[in-house]
Amino acid sequence: MLGIYTRFEASRAQSLSIVTAIGVGVTMLVQPIIGVLSDRTRSRFGRRAPWMAAGAAAGAVAMVGLYYSTTIALIVLMWVAVQVLYNMAGGPLNATVADRVPAEKIGTASTITGMAGMLGGVIGGIGAGMLFGLIQLNTYFVFGGLITVSLALFLVFAPDRSSRDLDVEPLKLRRFFASFLIPLKDADYRWVWIGKVAMMCGYSITTAFSFFMLQSYVQPALSAAQATALAPVMGLVGIPGTILAISVVGKWSDKVGRRKPFVFWSSILLGASLLIPLFSPTIPALIVQGVLAGTAFGAYMVVDQALFIDVIEDKRNAGRDLGMSSLGGNLGQALGPVLAGQLVALFGGYGVVWIVAAPVVLIAAILILPVKRVR
Repeated sequence: MLGIYTRFEASRAQSLSIVTAIGVGVTMLVQPIIGVLSDRTRSRFGRRAPWMAAGAAAGAVAMVGLYYSTTIALIVLMWVAVQVLYNMAGGPLNATVADRVPAEKIGTASTITGMAGMLGGVIGGIGAGMLFGLIQLNTYFVFGGLITVSLALFLVFAPDRSSRDLDVEPLKLRRFFASFLIPLKDADYRWVWIGKVAMMCGYSITTAFSFFMLQSYVQPALSAAQATALAPVMGLVGIPGTILAISVVGKWSDKVGRRKPFVFWSSILLGASLLIPLFSPTIPALIVQGVLAGTAFGAYMVVDQALFIDVIEDKRNAGRDLGMSSLGGNLGQALGPVLAGQLVALFGGYGVVWIVAAPVVLIAAILILPVKRVR
């Protein structure tokens, strides 16, 4: 795609940021909407299956559309379609955990799904790089086919029960949009949701300018070529800790029957790790921070997902409530880079990023404490 961007006066980075930002914005809106609609779906295949099947099939078509996109406008249009359709499939897929897994096994199930997400991200990133080098844009056909086949296998081998007898009220537009605010009226859900926004915002503040940190913050500063070579390595140092935390913490929280301590202390660890580069602006310090942050973030994500499921009052609305959870995470991720950019512009340096991010993450830890229904 970057080859196409060079045909326009706008820089490749600016064009890519436009495409990505629009995709993120659309995703934030789609997930809770699809969640509500899937909660209300009546079919012989269950509430979630029709959305997963339709999203996967149509998403593959949109992926093929990217292959034929030759302008920024078409790329944006097709990428938005990909985001909408694959979230149409992915949101209901996530809700199946709340639908089918007993409460005492939620942490273990979150471990499995969290590990799958981590491995999928790593394998997808590596696979995309290799395939684009070999078959270029034909890679879109491969990924579209893989997603369709994998979801089809899930629907065949893990079918849901019929929802034809589901009792739902007639859909009214005003009530439909008002329903998105219902979970936030619950105090426990609201604290967990605000905490997630704060956590994702604080974490993304520090990751927004990792490449530029290597050139303008660490001592001694690196050249552009050195930073280019080291940046991918810095992105990988936290992965082993993340995988370890995901594989252990979810099941551990099931065993002890508690969620809040794991969310709280993982947030504290992440916030503390952000202070390391502030006092030691060196590459070794960034590596240590990356390892600790990866471990803390892995533990946080897997148990925070279980905590969200636990605080949902009515599991019949799990699709809506988990969609709102995803919206909170995406909102934090969107706010973080914007805030980071303003801070750097205002203070003229990257040190302020760590100064602001650490308290934001620590606030996220404190916001979990008022939750009452879950220990």
